[in-house]
Amino acid sequence: MSVTDPESSLYLPEENPRFPGPCNMRATALAAFHTRPLRIPRPILRGDAFLAGPTTIEGRDTDAPEELIRLLEHREFLVQTKQPGARRWSQGRRYVGFEHAYAHTWNRMRRIPDEDMPLIRIVGAPPATSNRKGNRS
Repeated sequence: MSVTDPESSLYLPEENPRFPGPCNMRATALAAFHTRPLRIPRPILRGDAFLAGPTTIEGRDTDAPEELIRLLEHREFLVQTKQPGARRWSQGRRYVGFEHAYAHTWNRMRRIPDEDMPLIRIVGAPPATSNRKGNRS
């Protein structure tokens, strides 16, 4: 499967209807939110996946993009939207876990017709800040 944002390749096992394999929510989320044009709902991807960079002209894989590696290493994520023609992305909703961000976003967006679908992106969230001062003695 080709991932377009950023360009990379996602390899999955061949589908086997008798033994479909475990659900792979990380691969499903990558395919849903890092492929343009975005289409929700996406099928659930199953089995182990291998992420590589774009293939060369000779058909060889390259290293996975650093942008995706850094994204997958985050613990918290922001799901941001932008209407076509808008200049800025929304502040976004914060979620713990890439799969959690995907699942909640899919549930919210699946009822929106394709022609009204905003652009959607999942980005690593900066550390949360707190206004609490803590205990003082």
